[in-house]
Amino acid sequence: MPSNYTFNQKSQGSLPSLFNTLSVDGAHQVITGIVGNGFQTSDATATPITSPVSVATTAQVINIPQSAAEINILPKTQSVYISESNTATSGWTTNYIEIPVGQQVTLDVAKTSKIYLLGGSGTSVVSFWFNIV
Repeated sequence: MPSNYTFNQKSQGSLPSLFNTLSVDGAHQVITGIVGNGFQTSDATATPITSPVSVATTAQVINIPQSAAEINILPKTQSVYISESNTATSGWTTNYIEIPVGQQVTLDVAKTSKIYLLGGSGTSVVSFWFNIV
């Protein structure tokens, strides 16, 4: 498995122990198709960014919690752009996903430490939540 991912990676400190806590069935087998044990509606900063968040033409950095496996994003008022690259680079012209209003997208973030949200033509209200293991 490559160790040079292009995104900001989480520290490897407790990842193995966190991801060994997936829900199990009566026979103690991991329940497939079930990613998380719960959800969280705030990011992992000292002053948490909570959902919903207003995203304008200056990118909003979302810090991924250590125990998050996925992030769900749902733009409520305008489309939003999401990227794994730093907003200071020219990556926004080629390295993003546009999520239209009302379209929920789920992205894997088990090893990702940050994502960047950018409003399209104005301010977008975006709901987000993490699937936590």
